[in-house]
Amino acid sequence: MIHLTSVKNPIVQKALKLKKQSSFRQETGLCVIFKDHLIEEISRHVPIDTLFTLDPYQKIPAKETFLINQEIFERITGVSSSDRMIALCATPPFIAPKKGRILVLDRLQDPGNVGTLIRSMEAFGFDSLFFLDQGVDPFNEKVIRSSMGAVFRIPMFIGSFSELQALEIPLIGADMEGICIEDFTPPSTFALILGNEGQGIQKNLKSIIQTVKIPMMPPTESLNVAQAGAIFLYFLGRSRGL
Repeated sequence: MIHLTSVKNPIVQKALKLKKQSSFRQETGLCVIFKDHLIEEISRHVPIDTLFTLDPYQKIPAKETFLINQEIFERITGVSSSDRMIALCATPPFIAPKKGRILVLDRLQDPGNVGTLIRSMEAFGFDSLFFLDQGVDPFNEKVIRSSMGAVFRIPMFIGSFSELQALEIPLIGADMEGICIEDFTPPSTFALILGNEGQGIQKNLKSIIQTVKIPMMPPTESLNVAQAGAIFLYFLGRSRGL
């Protein structure tokens, strides 16, 4: 185990760059993971490329393991915590979706929302995730953390409107003028579209989707997209025996 003592060390600078730059994550095929329990869980499914640890007796397998000090740990994570590990991990390849139950995220920008929705879709039996016109990087550290590592287990794809249409499956989206979700029976295969936090679903999609809504008591008119999405995912997933 190599002992690192300087934040200027190239491998530490690499970790900092991976944390900050989506383009560098895409270039290297690596991402940064914090939180000990999350690293332990992910290491059961995905090889750890580089492990930084404050514990000289750490036994999690990795291609490279570095013993670091508290200064380096806090510089990379940006926080002081009781955790003792940081991992650099290979990102899985994007996979074009097949027909099934697909969650489509239309230009979402908040990593916490995206991670929560990925965790919810796994819980409620959805098959794959389609990022429409990119939006947030799914391997942003906050997405990984809020998804509890589900980003490594859910097939994901980044595509365009034409690629979404080419799937030739029914499209369902949220709209306050739509059918109450409690009264809607989903087909066996479909895509649920959740729109951008500020702008909602793209206008060119609204004319070709089946709209559904969540009934709410006044004066509430809307919910955060992660809250609403979890409700939609639950109701649409019930036909799989939930």
